[in-house]
Amino acid sequence: EDLTGLFDESDGYDDASLDLGDNELGTRGVDDQPRMKGVGHFVPPPPLTVFVAENIITNCDWGFAGLGLSDNDLGARSQLGLQKLAEGVGARLGAAAREGHLPGFTHLRWLDLSGNLLLGADGMRNTGLAALTQALEGAPAHTAHLEKLCLGRNALHEAACAFVAQMLDAPGLAALRALDLSDNYLGQDAAGR
Repeated sequence: EDLTGLFDESDGYDDASLDLGDNELGTRGVDDQPRMKGVGHFVPPPPLTVFVAENIITNCDWGFAGLGLSDNDLGARSQLGLQKLAEGVGARLGAAAREGHLPGFTHLRWLDLSGNLLLGADGMRNTGLAALTQALEGAPAHTAHLEKLCLGRNALHEAACAFVAQMLDAPGLAALRALDLSDNYLGQDAAGR
């Protein structure tokens, strides 16, 4: 909860960036709970990514322009965190279109999601990537300020190419200057062929 008060309109850092990389946000909360036997289906608590999405990204009066979430295994165990993250990005991009946001609001200009297995550990889940694509499609072009999007080292294969193509046409990426797709498998299918 200390993070939720980190940026406000008085901090004077309208170009500040928040780097939460390499913190196991996609698996913390999932791995930390012991499995309970004999009580039916075990439902693990949501990953910390949900907390980050609900309390940091959607807090649109914060004065940060960059968000680093690299190397957090966001898609390794659950797509829920990625879905919530996408909703948060959509809310932040949408807030830029509304009048009356707080003076500390800064447009999100870069987002680093590299090294997160966005298609899940098996490479077959696309819920999170689809939600991110939808969030970018729903953002108005005239308020788009996202200039850099990092999706490298995510084991993205040819099935992800359709989502990437949709993202590139999305109004939320109208200001995009750099897209990092390095160290992926865009020319292969999910089986590695």
